[in-house]
Amino acid sequence: DGWIKTRDRGLLIDPFEATDVYRVVTEWLQARTDLPIWWSEVHVADPSWSLELQDAVTTTALLKMAQAGVDTALLWSPQEDALGCAGCLWTDPAHGPVVATPLSETVAVWSACAPVGSRWADVRSHQPERLVAAATSEGVLVVNRSGDDLTFSLDEVEHPLAVDGVAAVGDGACQR
Repeated sequence: DGWIKTRDRGLLIDPFEATDVYRVVTEWLQARTDLPIWWSEVHVADPSWSLELQDAVTTTALLKMAQAGVDTALLWSPQEDALGCAGCLWTDPAHGPVVATPLSETVAVWSACAPVGSRWADVRSHQPERLVAAATSEGVLVVNRSGDDLTFSLDEVEHPLAVDGVAAVGDGACQR
């Protein structure tokens, strides 16, 4: 299991910074084994957060895992439950029509931006405290962690990004 908060005191630091636990533990494991690294029951989001913040923080965690060389990451709680949505991909059908969440959209575009076997590279941001970004040969995923709407530039093209927004910029289906 992988959590970004403690059991007794909850989240102690900024949730985007807390996702570093996945990178650090993965690198520690890789230094000690040649076995594949799998994260199961990845718990990143809190049901009290907006769906957009859940998407942004979960995507940041997945990017850090991918960059560290994780072989598999299994998200937990794909469907909203009685406690609410905590990184869910769709809403509970018991509460009305099933609706895909922003995280569902990110997961859907992930395979286009990062086919199996892709290598992730850091993207240097002039505002790392505001943006998280990583790239493959297919495209770039960008997460707005600033708390404000902003615009980022990639290959001299400006892209708007809402608060807690996730963007995919690339060729073909690697677009969001």
